[in-house]
Amino acid sequence: MSLTDRERIEELEEEVRGLRELLAHQEILVGSGLGLTRMERRVLTALLSRDVCSSGYLVSRVYRDAEEPLQPDNGIQVRICWLRRKLAPLGISISVKRDVGYSVAPPRREALRRIAELRG
Repeated sequence: MSLTDRERIEELEEEVRGLRELLAHQEILVGSGLGLTRMERRVLTALLSRDVCSSGYLVSRVYRDAEEPLQPDNGIQVRICWLRRKLAPLGISISVKRDVGYSVAPPRREALRRIAELRG
């Protein structure tokens, strides 16, 4: 086994540990839905769709319905704030890179996607 194979195994073991941790909270995330509003779910879905999401992208995804008026970036900031509070107990954080956008750390993003797949 080469050194790169060992490194890959260590990476996979770390990912498995993270998934087990998140799956331990699956009932909370999937069962109760964490009490996310429809707009918070849209923000989270958009965040999971890309590595980094600009505020403009989030606005276009969250306020896509014709019946809802386009909201300023402040509406996104408020929803991000609430999402951070609701996801923090699960060890999931949303980071921001100034003038770039928002993101969820890749291992957490993948785990959230898998939980969403289990739900569907």
